Amino acid sequence: MQIGVAGLMKIAEMICGDRPFDYFPYRSSSNLTRFFIDLDLDYVHDGSTRRHWVNDALKELSAKKQSSQNMPSSEITKVIENLLHPDHFLFDERVDREKAIGAVETCLKTDELTVATQSNGIVKLLPLHGEFVSTAHSEVPTEKLITFKPSVFQVPNKQQNPRLISVMMPFNGAFTGTYDAIERVTDYMKLECVRADSIWDNSTFIQDIFDIIYCAHAVVVDFTGRNPNVIEIKGSSIELIYF
Repeated sequence: MQIGVAGLMKIAEMICGDRPFDYFPYRSSSNLTRFFIDLDLDYVHDGSTRRHWVNDALKELSAKKQSSQNMPSSEITKVIENLLHPDHFLFDERVDREKAIGAVETCLKTDELTVATQSNGIVKLLPLHGEFVSTAHSEVPTEKLITFKPSVFQVPNKQQNPRLISVMMPFNGAFTGTYDAIERVTDYMKLECVRADSIWDNSTFIQDIFDIIYCAHAVVVDFTGRNPNVIEIKGSSIELIYF
């Protein structure tokens, strides 16, 4: 299925952040180019009217092969999901993500499409009726069998917390500002942020560290200064974000 002409035009205006959709982030010419390049879509703004240029790009992407009978092309799917990504709405008082999500839902309703917000804040495009998991992004399955040699750690009897962000960094004052910034972002995204010095659940400190890594959906690691206590972290279900 393809999104109608009117729907594509509205989405183009949302991407630009133009009125009446000025509660979306405003994107200049260079930022429009970056929006598409970040999705591996080779579109560079040519200086023409922004919303018309974006609309022409969306028409081309819409004409590509559909991902399923009830869904538009995977390229259009990526564009819409990226349009509502929480990162675009950080630290800008002029934008309103909840209002933006509502506008996209209204825009897509006539095409029998809607969006759903996952527990991590990421938005997925899906048919208005029925269940669907977007193919635009994939998640790595969690490995169930875990073996450690030597057996320093005990695997905790806990489930992974999809809202937990664990932070691995030195505890000295030089890193306080960095940790405060991470906490502000996670608070804004309604996520939980934990550093090992904020808990004391086990008799050994290293087990506390392992627990919050094991249960986290993502781990933020600051290797500044190559502190030997900020150990290498590996896990099939953990996303590493390097500074």
